[in-house]
Amino acid sequence: LQLLLLVVGTIMIIFVTNNFFFLIYYVALIYLPAHNHTNLKTGTVHKFIVYALLVIAFILLSTKFFSINAINKSVFQYKQDADINKFVSSMNFANRLYPSSLVNILKSQAYLQLATDLYIKTDKDKRDANFMTKFRDYVNMAIVESSINIDKTKNEPSAYVLRASAYEMSAIYDPNTYYPLAQSDYKKAIQLDPNNPDIILSLSKLEYAKGAREESANLIDRSLNLKPNYIQAYYTLADILEGENQREKKAYVLQEALKANPQNQNIVYYLAQEYYKLGLYDDYQKLMSDLITLNPNLKVLKDQLDKNMKSISTNSASSTENTVKKIIR
Repeated sequence: LQLLLLVVGTIMIIFVTNNFFFLIYYVALIYLPAHNHTNLKTGTVHKFIVYALLVIAFILLSTKFFSINAINKSVFQYKQDADINKFVSSMNFANRLYPSSLVNILKSQAYLQLATDLYIKTDKDKRDANFMTKFRDYVNMAIVESSINIDKTKNEPSAYVLRASAYEMSAIYDPNTYYPLAQSDYKKAIQLDPNNPDIILSLSKLEYAKGAREESANLIDRSLNLKPNYIQAYYTLADILEGENQREKKAYVLQEALKANPQNQNIVYYLAQEYYKLGLYDDYQKLMSDLITLNPNLKVLKDQLDKNMKSISTNSASSTENTVKKIIR
């Protein structure tokens, strides 16, 4: 029995866990006395207790292993068949084997994705009572699972971000109730992880959706102070300005993004398109030519440049020098 447990323990350490507490435990087993120990009444009783503990540890580690394996298979299968009921059933089985917050995270994310897909793929004129019932069911399940995740993980910032995302989705049908809840969870996540620009940017988007434009801008500034080359922050601000039809300010923001990320070709292309919309054709041509030089095999870039340049009037604006102004909130 002693030898068997040592072999099983070694296998579990190698293939299941890297917890060296168990390794020390198994090594200590080697030195257990075969007969009565001077400090113990019965060496056999001592060994039995240790064996029992080792068997319990083996069972726990085994269930954890099979639970993780079941989770991985469920995720893979869900990607293939998109059967939410089967996915949830498999996840619940994995959770019974070995309770894990990962199960609740994945279930919440799956429900959120279903709600998102349903909303995007349903035309506005077809969003009737049946649609809303189904949409609410998905979002409410996402809230339930993310709340369970918070109970399990306590002070994990990502847990609050996940639930905030579900609340934010719920604000589509009840903004007065769910915007404050989403805001509270984002702020809690920031309190737990104050230097995370991703969470700050998420709160910025929420504030803008609520109409708090100044607060949103301040949060974007804060995220950029933490991470000066944060592309998503620049893109978010550019999208906000696009929605407000402030193209000159948008171009300025993209210029700043390019200064912070001079090697990012996506920003170059994005800025070039904005120059074209503003009628700044010389600047558009220069950036597109730079991209073509860097990507000689992308014929689509050259074709686009040739097509657009043919349609350009010779009297159009030619430089951003006096056109693009610094952003003023």
